[in-house]
Parts: sequence; C-alpha cells; structure tokens
Amino acid sequence: MCSSDLPISPSTTTGAASWRTAVLVLVGLVLARAAVYVALGPGFVSDDWSLAGAMHLDGHQGRFILDSRPGSWLVFTTVYGIGRMHPVVVFLLVTALYLGVVLLLHGLLRRFVLPTTALAVTAVWVLLPTHTTITVWGATTNSLVGMTLALVGLLLLSHGRWVPATVAMAASVLSYELSTPILLLATLVVPGSWQRVPAGRQVARLARAVA
Repeated sequence: MCSSDLPISPSTTTGAASWRTAVLVLVGLVLARAAVYVALGPGFVSDDWSLAGAMHLDGHQGRFILDSRPGSWLVFTTVYGIGRMHPVVVFLLVTALYLGVVLLLHGLLRRFVLPTTALAVTAVWVLLPTHTTITVWGATTNSLVGMTLALVGLLLLSHGRWVPATVAMAASVLSYELSTPILLLATLVVPGSWQRVPAGRQVARLARAVA
C-alpha cells in the first residue's frame, strides 16, 4: 500500500483545518493592526534616530551594544541596515517579526491548552493595547527577536528536545535579558505531565541543570 493510500484520521484532518483557520485569523488581526498604523503614518522616535543614524553615518551599531547585548547588536545592524532612514520599511520588518512571535505563541499555547483557548488567548493579546511598542517601534526589534528565540526554546523544550532548546534560550537572553526569569523557570517545569500534548521524551535532572 502506498503512503498516499493510507487512511487519514478525522482528528488529524480536523486539527490541520483548525490550525489553518487559527493562522489565518491571527495573520488577519496582525495585518489589520498594522494597517491602522500605516494609515496614521509611521515615523522615527527616540532611539530610532540613534540606531538609524549609526548605520547611516558609521555603517554599524555602537560598540557598547555589542558588549552588553550582542544579539541586539546583530538585530539592530540588520534591521536598520535594511531599513536605513525609511520608517515604513523598518515598520514592515517590525510587523514581520511581531507576526512570527504571535504564531509561535499560538503554537506553544496549543501544547498546553485546547486549540480554541490557544486561539482566543493569542487573539486577545494581539488586540490588547498594552504592548504597542513591540508592534510599531523599530528600537524594540531586539526584544521581538528575543521573544522569538524564547518561544522557539520553549516549544523545543515542550517536546523534550533540551539541547537545541538551551541554545535558543541562551540566544534569547543575549538579545534581550528580560526573558531570563521565565526561561529559567521553564527548565524546571517543562516538559511536564501536565501538558495537554505529551512531550514524547523526558528531560533528566542533569539536563535541566545544564539548560
């Protein structure tokens, strides 16, 4: 029997459909929110001027950023190297990174709660006005990348893959240090028997200590 002849489980089909629907909803919400800001007119504020100016005048970011947050230095060099002095281009990069965070958050939540709950929580978070800076401000792209790496690390850890998870989580901290507390906690409690979707492999205490 060919693999194409194998019967497809109804639950698998339903799960794939619900995943696609959730992704479409979240992409729509993020793009709608971005469209409002584009209509208002993106511009540079505060740190944008120093970061964009450093790329415009020196071709690189300051050494102090490299010494304190090497991940941030790489992010800012890339974002403002591409966007230069064009606020709309920088905003498009912010939106792309933010969308990645939203989809990863949704994917992580589905490991622990029902798909409908995961979608509801993520959608409400997108619409809340409590995190406007990471949805519009180029100077927060380092935190967006830090969040992306943290979520990737948590997803990997929820599958029991602690080695690549540790690498991703360490890279997250080097981009934005405020991810440290939740990632330290995660190494203690993820994966766990309380997950809605089992990890498939366990992480030993020594491995958790290393992580």
